[in-house]
Amino acid sequence: MTELRQELKCSLDFILETINSNDSLPHLPRSDYYYWKNRIDPDTKNSDLMDAITTIYTDNHKRYGYRRITLQLKNEGWTVNHKTVKRLMSKLKLYGITPRAKYKSYKGDFNGTVDNKTKHFEQEGNKFSADDLGRLCEEQKSASLDYMADIENILKDDGNEITIFGAMFPLYVETRIIKRLGLARDEEEYADYLHSLQCMDAYYAIPLFYNGKVKTDTIFGNYAVTSETDTIFPIKPIVPPFVNDPKTGKPLECSLYAVSLYSYAKKKMLARVSFDDFCKMTDIENCEKHDRMHVILKGISEERLEEMAAEVHDDPLEGI
Repeated sequence: MTELRQELKCSLDFILETINSNDSLPHLPRSDYYYWKNRIDPDTKNSDLMDAITTIYTDNHKRYGYRRITLQLKNEGWTVNHKTVKRLMSKLKLYGITPRAKYKSYKGDFNGTVDNKTKHFEQEGNKFSADDLGRLCEEQKSASLDYMADIENILKDDGNEITIFGAMFPLYVETRIIKRLGLARDEEEYADYLHSLQCMDAYYAIPLFYNGKVKTDTIFGNYAVTSETDTIFPIKPIVPPFVNDPKTGKPLECSLYAVSLYSYAKKKMLARVSFDDFCKMTDIENCEKHDRMHVILKGISEERLEEMAAEVHDDPLEGI
């Protein structure tokens, strides 16, 4: 309507009178015109959020859906609900691209199928039908949430943390967090919490263990940190779960740890420093927490890595 007024150079009253006098056109009150003309987009306040969503979407090759974008936004400090992200992505016409499925030659069962009601399985002497699976899954889910809610009483003599073996790497989680999620009976929030800890684009530092060349009975662990690389780094040295001493078969014990400083630009190790000295150089205690045993060590610049290497005068593994 506004464009029409500018093109014809006539008053609003004339245009409305012309439209309303024509029975083939819908009646247009003056109030409707001003309502639509002055209507404000409610998402104007979300312009910065929409820019952040678009940036994450394009940076990840358009493969992120609203769930992963919500987690990434929370990692960046945004306080946002997944429903808001989903609505804004629909408004921006941003949809996660699903990789094309691989070709499968299987065309189905040409000999007929068996009704699920006739299928049975046995476990610990009890027989179940396929129809029982849904009920059993709900019972298992409820039992797991009950365990989480009572985790502090169950592990009261084993400290205040629990190790969860995730898809990417072990997570050391405080029991109070597990208890809170169990009491809330919210398995989706629990899944989102675990996913947020594992979807981070960072190197998970794991030590490699060696026997000393001189003191062959000595075992030492060595971490590696690369310049310009975000690293999930331990607050104190950790022997990964299920790592055993090859000689005794018992869990590995190691009291000597070092950290190798590797330059990505120069493609070589600049120096090796003791674990404690490295923690002091990087102020590990004030880094962002990842889980109970790890922090997020932001990528160390090449310049800072060279400064750290220059501060090292003795190799902590010399003579071992």
